[in-house]
Amino acid sequence: MEFTQSWSTTARVINAVILREISGRFGSSRLGYLWALITPAFSIGALYFVFLFIRNRDSGEIPLLMFVVTGWFTYGLYTSMVSDLGNAEGSNRALLMHSQVQRLDVLIARATLATLTNFTFFGCAALVGALVEGSGFPQNMMLVFQSFCSAGLLGVSLGITIAGLSTYYPYALQFLQPVNRIGFFVSGVLFTADMLPSWTYAYLKWNPMIHPVEGMRQGWFETYQSPILDLNYTFAIAVPLLAVGLYLERRTRRGIKF
Repeated sequence: MEFTQSWSTTARVINAVILREISGRFGSSRLGYLWALITPAFSIGALYFVFLFIRNRDSGEIPLLMFVVTGWFTYGLYTSMVSDLGNAEGSNRALLMHSQVQRLDVLIARATLATLTNFTFFGCAALVGALVEGSGFPQNMMLVFQSFCSAGLLGVSLGITIAGLSTYYPYALQFLQPVNRIGFFVSGVLFTADMLPSWTYAYLKWNPMIHPVEGMRQGWFETYQSPILDLNYTFAIAVPLLAVGLYLERRTRRGIKF
């Protein structure tokens, strides 16, 4: 009975934090939550038109708009998880003063909101892609789902780890941000692995984020087969990192400064 009541209280707290996050982030905008979907749409649109001028669109190639969307969405899911979770303590110190609200509740709430936002955005973008290019549904839904989970899990794991470290090292997230910016260019967002020379594959495989991007494209497009895809590698990094992150989050709670 006590266990059920505890989980019920936790669920209510997480729901309240999600609503607070939505209100705090998008309440000042007339478009509200819709702004979270419009903002990346502008970036994807700009990138799409750039590719129109630099890429030959032969009939056998991956549809251009969905090429951009699948790469942007997959890497964006990872970076939004890292940023939102890594900054959870700094943005919610007043909220954490309440005894019923734990930092882990805020982390779960932010991860849930980031997942829903990115998934909604991707669904809208895929619908536009189907209307504009006739790209249709993914050829391998299970691979798409696994790629989505691996990117999200890696982001959650690193975000929780950064959140724990930030209690005593407030600039931990700032040190990671330049790495993630570089990662945008080397994680397959703007290319597929088969566009590069085969000698680069041995080096590309070390990047855990290129595998979810490659998996998303292989799962979505029947014409693409990745030469380097290995989602097990990404999971093999994300799961132990999650354990480390949860340990740090637990150990550093007492060090939170209000």
